[in-house]
Formats: sequence, structure tokens, C-alpha cells
Amino acid sequence: MVSQDLLFFGCDSMPDTLQMCAQNYKTLTQYNYIIITGNSKRVEIHFDLKFIRENFTHITGLDHLDDLDGFGTHKLVEKLRLFQEILDGKVTYTDIQKSIKFYDYIQGTYNNNTGKCYTIADRLNALVDLESLLDNMYVGKLYHWRAYTTAKTANGKYRQTSIRADYVLQIPKQNGEYIYLFLYEENKAQKKNAQKRQDTIKLTVFSAFPDCIDFASVLGKALPWLQIEKENKKTHNRVLLYQNVNYKSNKL
Repeated sequence: MVSQDLLFFGCDSMPDTLQMCAQNYKTLTQYNYIIITGNSKRVEIHFDLKFIRENFTHITGLDHLDDLDGFGTHKLVEKLRLFQEILDGKVTYTDIQKSIKFYDYIQGTYNNNTGKCYTIADRLNALVDLESLLDNMYVGKLYHWRAYTTAKTANGKYRQTSIRADYVLQIPKQNGEYIYLFLYEENKAQKKNAQKRQDTIKLTVFSAFPDCIDFASVLGKALPWLQIEKENKKTHNRVLLYQNVNYKSNKL
């Protein structure tokens, strides 16, 4: 049985889809997203969002293909090795199709576009354009996340996820799906002070999936976007992706 945190994604049968996902993800690891939001007390909250190489196999769902040699490992060095082998073309889409779990339906999920449950194959396809989605995250919303959040699906059933995260980023796609990215705080102990002193809250993406369910409908108010920048880790050059027309630095 596939874990519930491995929710959903859509994929074609192109042999290079896996490598495209890995290349896209590698690019994301070279940048940080510098985010400023507000809160109900009109205080700025600063976030630094990043992707790390060792999370690739979990984010894409490859960890669940544990019937394949070298997959399903919890060892950091093995996760990094697998990621590099995918980048090098030594592990291909054809290879992972051999897993009996690759096209298994993920119970509890529901894809409005197909009328069926999602699969791991679906999950990969949504990651091909993940960088573009992140660059346009301002069309989506950022929420505080609660474990065991439950929402109603289009077929009248209820979907619950047991993922434990601090925040969730919900980005809509044109096909009626949402991409959910789950984030944990690296410096959680500093959270209260960060909100008072405007210190940066560092976030890492550890899980992601597409879903037609709108979990946001049960998550309360989103944190309003004030400014979003994309920073190159090596050069520290920043590109402005979004700025609220009413936003002035240190003033709401």
C-alpha cells in the first residue's frame, strides 16, 4: 500500500520524462525564493524557500518504488547517488516503469480530469514544469498547514492527508488541478522571534503532489503576498517575480 503522503501527479510515457524532472529539480536547487508576506497583525514575515538534492526521490515519489534495486532507501548517500544516476541517464523512465507500483492507484485520491485515482506516473509529470510554477507562485496561496486536514472530493468522498508540515504552498494549474508543496521550517525554534524581529524563516520543500481537491477551503486565511524574489545562490543576484502594488519595504 502506497503511503498517503505520496498523493498525486500526471505523466506521459516519454522515456526522458524522468531525466527532465531531475534536470528541472537540479535547477531549482541552485536558487532560493525570497518571500515576504504579511499577517493579521500587519507584521511582515520573511521566508527563504529552497529545494535540496536529497529530497528529489521523496518529492517525486520514487522512494515508494521499493521493489526496484536501489530505490526506497532512507540513506542520504543513496538518495544522492540515485538522483545523480537519473541526471546522467543511467536510470531512465523505462527502468522505473518496471516497478509494479508505478501505475498503482493511490487510494483516496481523485483526478477530475481522468475520473480515476492518481498514480506515481502522474506525480512525475507535474514536476516537469515545477520551476515555472514556482516562478509564478504568486497566483497561488501560502497557508499554515495542519496534519490530518480533510476536504471533500468531486466524487463526494472525503480525502485526508497525514502529512506533517509547517506550511503548504498551493499553486493552481490550468487543467483544474492544484500543485501542493509541503514545507518545513529549519529554524522553527526561532519562529516567534522571527515574527517580532523580521528574521527570515527558512523553509525547505520536502513533499509535493497535484490534486483536484481544494484543501485551501479548510485551511483558513492565506498569508498575503507582499514581495517574491528569486535569488541565485552562487551570484546572489535577485530577480523580482512579484511585488504587491501597495507594498513598501518595512511598511504595510
